[in-house]
Amino acid sequence: MSAVILNIQARNKAIETVCNLSDFTVTEGDTISPESIAANANLHPYCLDDANRRAIFVEVPPSIDLAEVSFYNQTLFEKAQRLIAVDYETFHQMAAAASIRPVSMIIIHTIGRSGSTLFDDIFYQGESAVSLSEPDIFVSGLDFRQKDSSRDLEIVQLMRSSLNLTFKPLAVDGVTTFSFKLRNQGIELIDLLYKAFPEAHHIFLYRSAVGFAASFYRIFRKMGLTQDVSRDEVVKLVYDHIRRESDEVEPYLVDKPYVTQVENIALLWLLFMDRALKFYKQGIPLLGLRYEDLNSKRSETLAALFEYCHLSSDQLPAALKAFEHDAQEGTILARDNPQKGNSTTLTAEQIAQIQAILDKHPIIRTPDYILPGTLQV
Repeated sequence: MSAVILNIQARNKAIETVCNLSDFTVTEGDTISPESIAANANLHPYCLDDANRRAIFVEVPPSIDLAEVSFYNQTLFEKAQRLIAVDYETFHQMAAAASIRPVSMIIIHTIGRSGSTLFDDIFYQGESAVSLSEPDIFVSGLDFRQKDSSRDLEIVQLMRSSLNLTFKPLAVDGVTTFSFKLRNQGIELIDLLYKAFPEAHHIFLYRSAVGFAASFYRIFRKMGLTQDVSRDEVVKLVYDHIRRESDEVEPYLVDKPYVTQVENIALLWLLFMDRALKFYKQGIPLLGLRYEDLNSKRSETLAALFEYCHLSSDQLPAALKAFEHDAQEGTILARDNPQKGNSTTLTAEQIAQIQAILDKHPIIRTPDYILPGTLQV
């Protein structure tokens, strides 16, 4: 068994990327015992370093409550004091010793910009639940799964160990429900997450293609990223983001040497929706939940959701208070006006661009397509 301290020399991370050891420039330090890691409540799993078959932990100051922050992954990156690398065998042994078993578990999958960060606040209400926003270690297996699908069972075991060691520092007496929401890259691993946690309630948050595009376009405009991009660049961006090969992307971009950002966003929406539809057809029990329903029928939607997740209706009044503030306040994703939704509207031409992308799909051909298994309120 081995564990080694990695001292941070520099930070290199871009906010949109899944956590990776390359987020830091490090130098190797002393070895430490796994027992000292297990005893340190300020150490939290950050990512997998599969090239060296290690799990990477981050140590943060004790004053930080990771259940309270908007983005778990970003907070670990920003507040990291040092890293510790643990080989896979030791990682699994530590997880087995932790033996964390919640009474109830909720995993929130999302296409993005669909209220998922709000849901993290909703499920955190009350003293019996701990909810985390984007613990990236659960999607660390995406990269090496694409290279070798025969490792699926190993990824499932890594996910199970990650659960124990992610929630162990937070599982105080009285906590019976664990909840976490993933980035949209997690959609690619829904089948493995279901194998790892078949007892969990798996929720898939999505919204219309037009609303999705408008919401992301607002962020892109704020970042100065509204210019057209080449088709080759889009293919690369999609691969870098969700590891989809070019043969899955290029059919939607035929005769398009350049792609608008709205078309780029619409393509991602379609690829996410297509993957969710595929998993539903495989029999994976995903409860679809539309942002439009959540926003317009808050009480009814949350009541139905709490019933589905076997949560006490006594917590509904507290959960509804989550709507009173911007869940992403203080981040680049925050609303321009916290009291209002997205004020960005797309032009008729941009909406036509979205429809042209959807027209190339055999099933999902409308912006308001409703997935099978979607909650009907």
